[in-house]
Amino acid sequence: MYNGEIISIPLVTKHLEKQLSAAEIREVLAEYYAGEKFVKVMPHPADDYLKNGFLTFTDCNGTNNLEIFVFGGKDKMLLSARYDNLGKGASGAAVQNMNLVLGVPESMGLE
Repeated sequence: MYNGEIISIPLVTKHLEKQLSAAEIREVLAEYYAGEKFVKVMPHPADDYLKNGFLTFTDCNGTNNLEIFVFGGKDKMLLSARYDNLGKGASGAAVQNMNLVLGVPESMGLE
């Protein structure tokens, strides 16, 4: 069985309404997701999280976590989200949503 997934979005800053660096975009994301138990915006630069120059897709396996990375510099960057598609995927989302509807802690039954 395969699990672990990375979704990446390339950005060219000249196409953005406001010119932001990778570090600034990381800060915007960190502020937006502050307080979210299962979302972690990783430090920039994120080179320490690369293995042989690549971001591995299995480091979130067995969790309900989602890690967001911002790679690059001033002109071009890559936003990447790493998660366990069998944990944070549909089943984890269903439990999380059920918890919200029932008014119990969002993390109940989730790691």
